[in-house]
Amino acid sequence: MFGWKPLVKIFVCILILLITAMLYMSPHLNAYHIQPFLWGESWVLARQPQDDVLSLHRQSITSLGEVKGEDSTSSWEALQKERRAVVQEECGRISTNSSLFQVLQKDPTLKRLLIDDTHQAIYCFVPKVASTTWKVVWAELTGRVSISKKQHETFSWLHSLFNNDIRKENRQKSDLKHKVSSYTKFLVVRHPFERLLSAYRDKILVPDNKSFQKGVLSFVKRHRSNATINDIQWSDFVTYLIEGGYRLNIHWMPYPKLTYLCTIDYDFIAKYETLVQDSNEILRRIGAPESLHFPGSQSSNTKSLLDSYMKMLTKEQIKRLYTIYKTDFTFFQYTYNFE
Repeated sequence: MFGWKPLVKIFVCILILLITAMLYMSPHLNAYHIQPFLWGESWVLARQPQDDVLSLHRQSITSLGEVKGEDSTSSWEALQKERRAVVQEECGRISTNSSLFQVLQKDPTLKRLLIDDTHQAIYCFVPKVASTTWKVVWAELTGRVSISKKQHETFSWLHSLFNNDIRKENRQKSDLKHKVSSYTKFLVVRHPFERLLSAYRDKILVPDNKSFQKGVLSFVKRHRSNATINDIQWSDFVTYLIEGGYRLNIHWMPYPKLTYLCTIDYDFIAKYETLVQDSNEILRRIGAPESLHFPGSQSSNTKSLLDSYMKMLTKEQIKRLYTIYKTDFTFFQYTYNFE
């Protein structure tokens, strides 16, 4: 009589033969799915093609959920080159570009610029384009303050911090000229209409922003005498912008007026649509600590709301609004479907 051990060996051999036959007979079964059960996970790693192993080595998943690698870096650099080329081409079409000397005559401190001498970097902040988040990062980068979770709940202190710093820096024109010409410079932009909608929802709809609301309301009352501070419609705000209001506040001023565009040659142009990747690439290039990352989540739902808000406007309003912000569209390759 046979013992049980020979039977087990025979069963195992038959099982291996069956699995091997299945691998050859079915193109839908991958050896990498079955072999680990026979030989262990180390077999799979050892048997992977060399190119695949190198690819896995190059690609590291960061805490921000992005895939980084040599290919993505070169692609990002090519994209930046394209963005800069478009800006330079558009600037070449304008015959009234101001020199840095002329800009300094009007704005001696270049108050839209945050300057970090340690990393030799300059950030031109644009309201309603992640400027608050970037100021948080900048505060950490420059060692002005360590940002705690509790401090993230309100940001009024943050804006005051940088406004006071700019006033106290006693910026000299000669120093500014040197820094603007030699430091790494960047700005962040977004779709022009999304930026306007974000400004409307944040500065006009929010009840405690009376300093913003009063200026718009005084205009709205000319067209609608019964309007109140809590009843400024999106169409009212757009009419206000169209009839001159776009010049009156940095939160809805066109990019060229706000960023010294065509006077300052920015090294990097980040976009809200690719904000996390762009921002982290910039941080790496200015020598920021490896531990410092741009926050990975942006909770804005402005993009999804834009279509419904634009439907509240007449075609004439949209056309005139586009005309005012046309440079924002052309300089940074944004479009709008008028259909």
